[in-house]
Amino acid sequence: MNVDAEIYLKNLIGFFETNPDQLKTLIGELDKDMFFSKVREKVYSNIQEDRDEFILTKKEMIDIIKDLFEESLPLTEEQSYEIEAQFMKTEFGLFSLN
Repeated sequence: MNVDAEIYLKNLIGFFETNPDQLKTLIGELDKDMFFSKVREKVYSNIQEDRDEFILTKKEMIDIIKDLFEESLPLTEEQSYEIEAQFMKTEFGLFSLN
């Protein structure tokens, strides 16, 4: 167990617990426990890979949310491509994950 990683996770989870509206903005209706579990897995995966930083990047966070979304609702091939291209078609127009 890495003390710095546990502090990072405690602060991240604590922020979202005290600001549930921010968590809902980030993950929508996805399961928050699964989200926190995947975040924990990725942080410890970064440690095992001997990376300099275990703190999640924006891309890693997006990948976690994308994986959770795909698990809860399988995407069509076209939707998957649009996400990979970091642009999604919505009823309001194009949306960038950047």
